[in-house]
Amino acid sequence: MATENLSFGEKLNNPFNLRTGCEWVGLTGESRGFCSFDSMKNGIRAAFITLRTYYQVHGLRTIRSIITRWAPATENNTEGYIYKVAKRLGKQPDKTLNFETSDDLPNLMEVIYEVETGHKASCETLEMFLDLWTLHLKSAFWKRHEGR
Repeated sequence: MATENLSFGEKLNNPFNLRTGCEWVGLTGESRGFCSFDSMKNGIRAAFITLRTYYQVHGLRTIRSIITRWAPATENNTEGYIYKVAKRLGKQPDKTLNFETSDDLPNLMEVIYEVETGHKASCETLEMFLDLWTLHLKSAFWKRHEGR
């Protein structure tokens, strides 16, 4: 994709428009309060970790609860965002998602990417989502089988 067609976040290697506040791997600075990363992979990794933390630590398990935190009404049309994500995922906004064994997490990332950037993710970007998700599943598998 040509540079002039990149969204603001993509130019920062931050297609999910993460705000500053964490010391992420590959963080190089900020612009207008948004993180700037040294590579797209590190920007996507930060978004993946953020979403996984919402799920595992904060107990946010529905589209509504995740998007309400991800895109607060103080700076977004949160209800519209929830509607878009739910429609694209083919799920009700208050239905529980499963990040542990289903493909809900990479699918959610794909849709959030589209909403944040205004276009579909490239095959290379989708591959990054799946690589992170595969590592996540392997980690969950080994945690379940510790001590055997």
